[in-house]
Amino acid sequence: MRTDLDPPVLGELVVAEVAHRPAAARSVLLRTPRVRPAV
Repeated sequence: MRTDLDPPVLGELVVAEVAHRPAAARSVLLRTPRVRPAV
């Protein structure tokens, strides 16, 4: 996963991934400390 994206774009990608692949997206979030979802 690219980490050089602008935060808004990265956020949209994360939302899209969560919508389609919740489990995979969750693991990606766990491996990406730069992303801080408000949950």
